[in-house]
Amino acid sequence: MRLSSFVNAGGRRPLSAMTPCGAPMMVLSNKTTFFNYEAMGFGKVSRQRAKETVAWEVKKLGSIEEYFDKLMRRRHESDTGVINLPRRNFEDVMNQYVKTEEDYEHLLGAFYNYLGHRNSFPQVSTDALLKKALALDKPELAYPLMGNHAELLIHPHSTLMKSFLKNVLKTKEYDQLKAFFDVTRGRYMLQRP
Repeated sequence: MRLSSFVNAGGRRPLSAMTPCGAPMMVLSNKTTFFNYEAMGFGKVSRQRAKETVAWEVKKLGSIEEYFDKLMRRRHESDTGVINLPRRNFEDVMNQYVKTEEDYEHLLGAFYNYLGHRNSFPQVSTDALLKKALALDKPELAYPLMGNHAELLIHPHSTLMKSFLKNVLKTKEYDQLKAFFDVTRGRYMLQRP
């Protein structure tokens, strides 16, 4: 069956069609097709299942540290010792389960493991990791990330750095201001590539 048989006479309005194996697809013209993954049961439904699986495993194991250790043991290790770790699992745990200072420190350990196994993060994710320290009202937890931002490939957004400065200034404590100054002194915050 030819694709052109699925397209109406004008060839402009997309029509829904079925592949020979029964999977739904969309036909935009006689040359362009794409599969409608949501109609096949993928997409949002499978993402929701993945979040539920992460939630179930974190609750079952009891701590974030154990969850990431088990995740690393389950994944395949290449000949060079690199483990491909799923970034979405890290983001789900960061957004839903980091509630205390101890949880954040375990999350930082997992972040270092991800980077050590050559997994990269977009700047949006690293900014969210830094914002989490602000949300916990413990900005000093993120100081190691800021102090080594070039080595860790983190380039915090300027508005985020302003938020850290505002948070430090509102405490009106010299020790916190000095700690922030020591972390950022002489380390130029690079512009995002």
